[in-house]
Amino acid sequence: MLRLYKACMARLLTNIFFIGGCVIALVVTFAVSSGWMRISFLSEADSSRRMFFVSIAMCVFFSIFVPYSISPEYKDGVLRNKMIIGYTQKQIFGAYYLSHASLLFLMTLAYLIGGILGGADPFGRYGIPILTVFVAFLFYLTVLCFISFRVKNVIVVAVVITMLFQAAFGMTMFGNAILMAFDNAGNIEARNVTALIYNLSPFGQWFSNTGFSDDYANPGTAAQLLLSVGGSALVLFAGTLRLNLREEV
Repeated sequence: MLRLYKACMARLLTNIFFIGGCVIALVVTFAVSSGWMRISFLSEADSSRRMFFVSIAMCVFFSIFVPYSISPEYKDGVLRNKMIIGYTQKQIFGAYYLSHASLLFLMTLAYLIGGILGGADPFGRYGIPILTVFVAFLFYLTVLCFISFRVKNVIVVAVVITMLFQAAFGMTMFGNAILMAFDNAGNIEARNVTALIYNLSPFGQWFSNTGFSDDYANPGTAAQLLLSVGGSALVLFAGTLRLNLREEV
């Protein structure tokens, strides 16, 4: 599978869409962190908080990039050719997943460099939140790879991922209102359970660490990491289930 992973990386690293995304991540993070690009509601925030706020853009980017880079390979016959030369679907899925996870890591590096150049300290107060959100984004990336690989129709993939993105975003917006309602009613147990569901979404984990949400929306770093790691493991298991069979694609 190592050769397949290297081949995937060679193809993806030269993808103009990904290269442009990394450049934008660096430039925009620098501009926002330094204060050169002003966001009105962040005017009183320090450079590190401004840097953390723009991290959600990576989640948006990969919502588009993952299906764009994986799904067409069904249509173009690339997956079939890889199976013909001896690779199993499980190996192909593993290579695709690891290569896209590597791209997320590389874009995060570009993001961190932009923040540092803009005067932010990514290893200070926001160091743990950045790590936590990175793991949450990795969980979201796992779901994107699962959908893009298991659903053969490109249009269906686009529709499903668009709905997933809207659901994740909506869960955060409506989740804040539900959390507030439970808190005002004094129903702490329901509020805490809702907070865990709220933090299943990468948007939820991101927003609960921005400082704009109430404290009870954040169940703690350990809980957030456990949700993300556990979710990734579950999706990977589902994604590779019965893929040891070399089915026709």
